Amino acid sequence: MQVILYKCTLFHVTQRPNRHFLFLQGPHGPFFHRLGLMLCRAGAEVWRVGFNAGDRAFSFGDRGFIPFTGAPSDWPDTFAALVAEHQITDIVLYGDVRPIHAQAVAAAKDMGLPFMSSKKATCGPIGSPTNAAGPMGIRV
Repeated sequence: MQVILYKCTLFHVTQRPNRHFLFLQGPHGPFFHRLGLMLCRAGAEVWRVGFNAGDRAFSFGDRGFIPFTGAPSDWPDTFAALVAEHQITDIVLYGDVRPIHAQAVAAAKDMGLPFMSSKKATCGPIGSPTNAAGPMGIRV
């Protein structure tokens, strides 16, 4: 498995104070956990929403883990409340086509929040040359 992190992401975190990231789910394994640690070391706050037991297991006890236990119909309001409560500045998610992720992407666009979507343990900004149509072929 190849892991690609764009160096500019961490550079920009250190150049822009008060970054608060909201992670949605993540791939199996420690990738999002490690990315969160790196962002915290760069001065950001990181929160992670989990939707199942696997999400909790791969959060490795992160203090910012937030279990979502509501009904799917509750998700849009919960997402908006989390963004407001934690003053979220950036959204990071694993794929952008799951219904909960698609709703978050739509809301993030409406709120003017930047978001990054990853797939297969690669992470890059949407719209980058390698991700011009989104990681799953969806233009965002």
